Amino acid sequence: MLQKFYLFLKGVIEHLMVVAMTLLFWQFPQLYQQYLDALTGAHYEARKALSLLEESARERGKSLRDYIEKHLKSQDNDFRTSGKNMEKALQRESFYRSALDKLKRAPFYLWWWYFIIYVEFGLLREISFQPGIPLSTAGLFYAAFGMLTGMGISYLVFGIWGSFFTKKTRI
Repeated sequence: MLQKFYLFLKGVIEHLMVVAMTLLFWQFPQLYQQYLDALTGAHYEARKALSLLEESARERGKSLRDYIEKHLKSQDNDFRTSGKNMEKALQRESFYRSALDKLKRAPFYLWWWYFIIYVEFGLLREISFQPGIPLSTAGLFYAAFGMLTGMGISYLVFGIWGSFFTKKTRI
C-alpha cells in the first residue's frame, strides 16, 4: 500500500517538477531581453555623462584622461574625490559598452553564460520583469533545457528518496 502511494506521489511530483522547470527556464529569454533593454538605457546615460566630462576637459584644452589625472593628483580633497568619481564614470561606461556588445553578440545557447559574467545586480533589480512566452528558437531551447533539468532533478531526488521506500531483497 505504501509503495503504491509512493509511486503515485512520485509521478505527480516528477510531472510538476518538469512543468515548473520548463516554465521557469522558458522565461530566461524574456529576462535576457529585458536586461538588454535596461543595459542599453544605462549605457546611454553613462555615455551622456561621460560626454559632458569630455566637453569640460576639451574646454580646458585637455584630454579626458589628463583632466581626470589632474583632479586625482590635486592636493584638494574635493578635487581628488571628483577625480575618483570621474574615473568611476569612465569605468562604468566602459563596462556597459563591453557588456552590451558581448550580450548582443552572444549565440542564444550561451546567453546564460554571458548573462552570469556580465550581469550587474543593481541594474537587474531595477527591471520590472514582465513574464511572457517567447516563441523563438531561444525560447524553445531554454524550455527544452528546463524540461531536461526538471527530469534530472526529479530522477535524482527520487533515486535517493526512493531507496528508502523500495524493498531490498537479500540473497
